[in-house]
Amino acid sequence: MKNIFGTVVLALVILLLMRVDCIAEQVPLGTPASVGLAAERLEKIESLVLEGIRDGKLPGAVVCIGRHGKIVYLKPFGNRQVGDELKPMSADTVFDMASITKPMATATCVMKLIENGELRLADKVAKFFPEFAPHGKDAITIQDLLVHQSGLIPDNPLVDYADGLELAWMRICELKLVAPVGEEFKYSDVNFIVLAKLVEKIADKNVHEFSQEIIFAPLGMNDTGYLPRAELKQRAAPTEKRNGEWMQGEVHDPRAPMRCRESQVTRESSRRLKIWQYTPR
Repeated sequence: MKNIFGTVVLALVILLLMRVDCIAEQVPLGTPASVGLAAERLEKIESLVLEGIRDGKLPGAVVCIGRHGKIVYLKPFGNRQVGDELKPMSADTVFDMASITKPMATATCVMKLIENGELRLADKVAKFFPEFAPHGKDAITIQDLLVHQSGLIPDNPLVDYADGLELAWMRICELKLVAPVGEEFKYSDVNFIVLAKLVEKIADKNVHEFSQEIIFAPLGMNDTGYLPRAELKQRAAPTEKRNGEWMQGEVHDPRAPMRCRESQVTRESSRRLKIWQYTPR
């Protein structure tokens, strides 16, 4: 049998922010030699990052390296905001890590349901949602969704999400396949929208609530979750401009509410919901 979990973890998915400065508040600092790393090799990091900044490949970065329970390298570089108002990078900057939420939250929630015996990789989606079956989608399994071999379109039109969650779901159920089920890899956001709905149905909690319960709270990841609070937004690296204003700690995909059907999210359906991750205090 394939290493399905490993495949899932490698698949890209929805939204995370990471704060690295507070790692040092809990994890002791150490020297590279104390954890079996070569200090002279770590010293090459600075020139590589600065070269990338000079070449315009990134505005800035925070590099944090740890091993064997110790932090041995932690340094900010460049700027966290560019344009007319430059803001220097700091170690407490939080970053949008984009689609890593698919394996970090949704896929892990699915695997937990499988571990609990409430779901199987071979289960058909239509077993839980009969309305999903039309146009050959009755053959799609949980595994197909996780490994992006469902044959579903990468992204259906944004207008499909303009009329609320229920109509958005029905439009997903009306989608036709763009590839044979189980035969071709096609990365698809739709796959994980369907998986999030499955989590909600089986766990009776949305992905945010369930991931808090079974992943982040037990691991002490106290600042990890959907929709960052105000003080964390202030330290977020802006991602892009909209209507002349930098988007900071916000996301903007109308598909987002389908990924985490949370009341707060439905009120902000014009924003893209992804997960924002922070290291615990």
